[in-house]
Amino acid sequence: MELETALLARFIRDHPSDAARLMEAMASAESAALLSDLAPETVAALLPRLVPTTAAAALELLDAERAAALVSEAPRDAVAGVLRAMRRDQRAAVTSSMSPETLAALTLLLRFSAGSAGALMDSGVLSVVDTLSAGEALD
Repeated sequence: MELETALLARFIRDHPSDAARLMEAMASAESAALLSDLAPETVAALLPRLVPTTAAAALELLDAERAAALVSEAPRDAVAGVLRAMRRDQRAAVTSSMSPETLAALTLLLRFSAGSAGALMDSGVLSVVDTLSAGEALD
């Protein structure tokens, strides 16, 4: 089973769009079983390419803590889309299992309507002191 999981993870990393299309053709229970075996970093590559309702249906079948862990590394706008597609009770269960920092960023995105600029924004802002050169700031 470890070899299959490793091959699946490699396929997702190398071909995330193809993996998403294949997963969308599966039953939700099959998708949930596959997701449950993956690392959050692998799910992060896949989640933005999945239709939110497909991802939500699969994640709703997992334990809320596991679902929260799986989406922890994914882009916030993709996670917000999946959370919007979840049933209210499932969304509450998953978000209650998230870290305070993740939940705060997602709460900001979820305040905005799906498809709006606010729902797509990156809430992380980099700030540097004005005495740094551009090269120092990039390091």
